[in-house]
Amino acid sequence: MSHDVLTPKGLSLRYHTARRMEARQLAGIAERTVRAVLAPRVPVDFDGIYDRRVPDDPQARPRPLAENTATLRTSLDETTRSRYQERAEDAAGGTFTFLNRTLHLADGDGVAWTDGRLDRLPLLWALKLYAFQPLQWLCASTDPESERAPALRERFDECVRDWIGAVEVGSAGYLRGAWTPWAVSLRILNLSRYLAWRSSDETSSGGVGRELRREIYKNALFLRNHIERDVGGNHLIENGAALVVAGVLFEHRGWRETGQAVLTEAADKQFLDDGYHFERSPMYHVIVLTRYLTACHLLRVGGYSVPSGLRTTARDGVEFLRFLRPPDRGLPLLNDSVHGEGLPLGDCLRYGTAVGFETDAEQWEPPTNEATPETTSGYHWLRTGAGAMLIDGGAVGPAHLPGHSHSDTLSLLLWIDDQPVATDTGTFGYVDDCRRDYARSARGHNTVTVGSDEPIAVGGTYLMGPRPTPETRFDADGVTQFAGRYRALPHRGNAYTHERNVYADDDWWLLTDRVDDSGDRTLRGRIHLHPGIEPSIESSGRVRLPLEDGGRAFVLPDERTDIGVTTGPYFPRFGECRQRAVLELTPTGPNDRGERLRALFTKRDVDPESIDVTDTRDGPRRLVIGEQGYDLPEPGLSRR
Repeated sequence: MSHDVLTPKGLSLRYHTARRMEARQLAGIAERTVRAVLAPRVPVDFDGIYDRRVPDDPQARPRPLAENTATLRTSLDETTRSRYQERAEDAAGGTFTFLNRTLHLADGDGVAWTDGRLDRLPLLWALKLYAFQPLQWLCASTDPESERAPALRERFDECVRDWIGAVEVGSAGYLRGAWTPWAVSLRILNLSRYLAWRSSDETSSGGVGRELRREIYKNALFLRNHIERDVGGNHLIENGAALVVAGVLFEHRGWRETGQAVLTEAADKQFLDDGYHFERSPMYHVIVLTRYLTACHLLRVGGYSVPSGLRTTARDGVEFLRFLRPPDRGLPLLNDSVHGEGLPLGDCLRYGTAVGFETDAEQWEPPTNEATPETTSGYHWLRTGAGAMLIDGGAVGPAHLPGHSHSDTLSLLLWIDDQPVATDTGTFGYVDDCRRDYARSARGHNTVTVGSDEPIAVGGTYLMGPRPTPETRFDADGVTQFAGRYRALPHRGNAYTHERNVYADDDWWLLTDRVDDSGDRTLRGRIHLHPGIEPSIESSGRVRLPLEDGGRAFVLPDERTDIGVTTGPYFPRFGECRQRAVLELTPTGPNDRGERLRALFTKRDVDPESIDVTDTRDGPRRLVIGEQGYDLPEPGLSRR
């Protein structure tokens, strides 16, 4: 947390984070800091400079955006549209809800854009307000020809008029508030969609249409001068997409080509070979993929050529999302991910299909283990007749951009009978507090910890210490096997090696964790259960997990593993915290090869006494469940 900045750990985290940053990031931070400090102090009217560069009545061509917005709207399922409509109606009445917090900001004088209560909320709340997110909900959910549209148009026209001039460029804190380039990017997109929604042929002078066009134009001028190369990542993609939108809307070649160049560079540097966005957050993958889909469609329907890098990135991003889609079709909450921020996973796939990137969004059949691709993301599916397990065997995000990365090396998620059983923790928000620390820590994930030290030190809002690179192997020939290993370098204490092996077949998964060099520190594995699953430990040590449909699953530890039940937080949406059960696995004692944990996950109602694992020095070689035996593959990784 922020008060730890000057501690040895805090200083170490800042050092390790900064030394991995790129030169242009550091240069961008320095430039932004100078601008933020000097602009409010020098006797220059920066806002007026931008205003004078805006044509008196800039002409726009909203038809491509109107077509794209209609395509997006028809791609959303009824549940999504209803949720968006409800939020848009509330905002039209002056009540805004972001991050699970609600404020009424409208009175007789319009929207209070600089209300003092905003200072007591997370910065992200205010940025969503300044980005006009309710216009996204309106345009994506409500047909402009519907009965309700005129009343909503009138209310949001007033909202736009209230905004214009409310916060000036160059005012105190402008680059950390209303003129943060990320918020400006989204404001351009949402105001542009609203302009097209109001009228697909809104080109006449006068009225809010002219004011709206001028405001979008001014924001595009500003953004062109404030591309976020200091932040990079998904912010840079938002910048590029917004400039493409403004370039197509105003037929402005400079903005369009700059936006295309930014997106092309990001396509080359920010996406892994399997199509996954390199910040390794499913939520941000959906968000940035949506921007590429929008940019490609807008350029095409606007009559422009679509760069091949954009097309390839959109196509591969859609294919990866289809690969990632779990049995319940929800979004896996890996790294900084929550529900309700980007499009729902299925809606994003339908949008991809609608704009020309064909994928099977409706008919879903789980691929066989043999069809699982070799992925540079490091994600692997272990599917059985009972369900599916997803294991994260990849690196922990980009070295120079750890902000949305979690300490989740070799963590797993589990679905049984299409229901989530073992889930990730999600993210409460980006405020530096104990919830942020927990969400990013190993103890908040389905992996192991050794003593009180984290395998990867995390702190602040986005800081991260040295990160290991896991060594993994995946084999789907016969009994499926995943093997992973990494060397942990905690901030305090000695380094240690964690090795995880998972075998899967029929209706079971066998999990084994081994840690060498743990010393006298306690090895602890955690399995965070989905809310609503209330485990019970039987006298035999077997754990019974009741499922929603009346079914059940079981976790059976071996004789050298104890299981207990505790609780932990679950953050499915920003600002939302729910408690859920957590299984804690600990060894009954050390052995000559370090400490070890082992448990069998299955739907099969079997007596623990009927399970037997034949071990060798190199690992398990045979599993017997009742009267059925399984020969296990040779260890996936050689012993060190």
